[in-house]
Amino acid sequence: MDKFFKTFLCLINIDWTATGAMITAIGTSLLAGIAYFQLKKANKISQADFDQRFKNDFFKEKTQQLFMLFQYNLLVFKTEPIIDNDYEFPYFELDSKKIDANPIYSIVFT
Repeated sequence: MDKFFKTFLCLINIDWTATGAMITAIGTSLLAGIAYFQLKKANKISQADFDQRFKNDFFKEKTQQLFMLFQYNLLVFKTEPIIDNDYEFPYFELDSKKIDANPIYSIVFT
């Protein structure tokens, strides 16, 4: 016990290179642990922010109508060839036959 206090109070010769390396290793480990937990908290916060913005920006009246169109198969997928190219231009078109057959759809889209 006496030797411990002498070492702690620097009363005996100490290899400061090894001691400095040990202090640096402990400090680095401590900082890495703190950084890990801080980044983990920041990730939770940013995920919650993304969820909130997604809910607020995505589920509006226009997107609800778009989901309804997909749900009731009122959109028809079509493609048209592009002139002077091998590609096709894809787009969706409203199925006017289904919309005209059911008058409730015309109320929603006016």
